[in-house]
Amino acid sequence: MLTQTEIAKALGLSFRTVSRCLNNKGYVSPESRKMIEDYAQKKGYRPNLLARSLVLKKSNIIGLLVPSIAYSYYPEITENIQHTLRKYGYNLLLAVSNENCKEEKNEIETFLSLPVDGIIFCPTSFPASRENCKLLLKNKISFVLFDKIFPDIPCSYVTSDNFNASKRIMEHLLGLGHSKIAHIAGPRGDSFSIGLLEGYKAALKSAKIPFSPDLVYYGSITEKHGYDSMNDILSLKDRPTAVQAVNDIVAIGAVQAAKRKGIKIPDDMSLTGFSDLRISGLLTPSITTVREQVDRLGVEASEIIIGLIDKSLKKNKKLMLEGKLILRESSGKIR
Repeated sequence: MLTQTEIAKALGLSFRTVSRCLNNKGYVSPESRKMIEDYAQKKGYRPNLLARSLVLKKSNIIGLLVPSIAYSYYPEITENIQHTLRKYGYNLLLAVSNENCKEEKNEIETFLSLPVDGIIFCPTSFPASRENCKLLLKNKISFVLFDKIFPDIPCSYVTSDNFNASKRIMEHLLGLGHSKIAHIAGPRGDSFSIGLLEGYKAALKSAKIPFSPDLVYYGSITEKHGYDSMNDILSLKDRPTAVQAVNDIVAIGAVQAAKRKGIKIPDDMSLTGFSDLRISGLLTPSITTVREQVDRLGVEASEIIIGLIDKSLKKNKKLMLEGKLILRESSGKIR
């Protein structure tokens, strides 16, 4: 790899002049600047980001830690974050925890050792992720949570208003005449899942329908959980006429189980999801869901982390973004 020392020697200039030019720090005469930049481009010079960060105490790299990239939701957010950070001159370093708290901690420690200037972080669905947030606080690095949050952790976050979105989904189902509605939930301690479940309960309370814990099915955010839960629901003697799934991934699994049992959606049972994955509108039946503000979520998270790094943001910022109810084929009037 070509170094600044080698460039200085080849051009007969001082190392300091070359360093000022390539790091854009300090005055360099127009003649020398052109000479250095032309030579660097010709020889394919690439800056050593680690060495630069040690000198400037700033890497211009933001770490992004997500639980998964298996579905379109997190890749979409990643693209939006990368696009926004580039506008501000930052590079993105992506890591995936695979919904594993130990892997999550390892990735955080890698970010801290590089180091990065800040971290945008979506925790796993497990309570142990709270300790990983505390690790970031302990190391006094700027970070912002997105999607899943811990309200008791003193930090900035951007997430969807899952509570009110869930209420709107339930009001839609209740308005179609459904009164016995099952809820396929996520993990018990997951903030995303908690918000949806509380919205489900609130809508039932407003409709003066008693909440039944037996109609709530907890589990992982997977197609398998949706499939298994729907099988359990369909085995009930007095089964519900509608099901609210915690997200579209779970809803897709539920649809598969219903089809295997010969249950027609929405003729025999209505179903809703959440998040509006790209595939949700292409399935048969297409899934009634809530469209989250994925574009804005990524932009807001990026701008918050930059504000924390450059100190223009003086205190933690907490945003809850409103979702939009998308009505499709999977929900219909009770028959």
